[in-house]
Amino acid sequence: MISVIMSLYNENLKLISEAIESILGQTYKDFEFIIINDNPENSDIETAVKKYIKNDNRILYEKNGSNIGLAESLNKALLLCKGEYVARMDGDDISDLHRLEKEIAYMKFHPECDVVCSGVITIDEDGKRTGKNLYRPKNDKVLMKNLKYGNPIVHPTTMIKKKTIIEINGYNELLAAQDYDLWLRILYQGGIFHYIDEELLYYRIRKKSTTISCSAVQSLSTKYIMDLRKSKKTFDKESYLYNIDKYLNDINFQRHYSVFNSFKYNHSIIEFTKLIGVIMSDDLIRQIVIKNIVFSFSSK
Repeated sequence: MISVIMSLYNENLKLISEAIESILGQTYKDFEFIIINDNPENSDIETAVKKYIKNDNRILYEKNGSNIGLAESLNKALLLCKGEYVARMDGDDISDLHRLEKEIAYMKFHPECDVVCSGVITIDEDGKRTGKNLYRPKNDKVLMKNLKYGNPIVHPTTMIKKKTIIEINGYNELLAAQDYDLWLRILYQGGIFHYIDEELLYYRIRKKSTTISCSAVQSLSTKYIMDLRKSKKTFDKESYLYNIDKYLNDINFQRHYSVFNSFKYNHSIIEFTKLIGVIMSDDLIRQIVIKNIVFSFSSK
């Protein structure tokens, strides 16, 4: 059996319905669907989920007493899982109706595989296609090599052996990049990753651009995770939060990171010149930029 896990917080109700229906309509039927509501004050989310529970007993719904974050919510879901395999789903994406069928068939045919992922078709908030296959590795060895330089895996395309994820104690309580941290811990424990060269998820890209602070948290968290694996140290939540807070409250870092963020979305000569100046004066920004460049080249 497959356990599909999903945590909800502030997703649009229409998108939540589309996500749920894409799982309930799967061609593979032997699954449980564990949905965690991490926004207990939003009664609309509960109403939206409960209308499906009436007609489908495969749904297990849990509401958190307070907002505990994505990592803890997913860990809560993992403790409820009865399946041999765990499939991730997000509340604003749409799974291809054959996704579970193809992924579990792949896992059973490749028993050495711990994590399987797939390609995606990107869609906008209205469900219109905008592209596909953000990343397509030449083979599984390339995928595993690239994981050391950045995160090429779209989280809600994955199916994972429950045994594998339980053995490493699930998700660490990071503010961002929780999935990348999970992949690296599995990888460095000798885990095997495979890629299905098909688009099995409609991956929604929001119109609203990411704020500087959110983007910075993502970059800082990714750097922290990579440094952690390199030093072979264990995750320390207090130290992690202290470092994130320190940089987010540093005016110089905010100003310098905004230059890097602008260049990511506007590759103009002016932005490039500004970025060179920042790289020369800020060691942390220089490290973040280099990691982005290395990952871009390693993914080709």
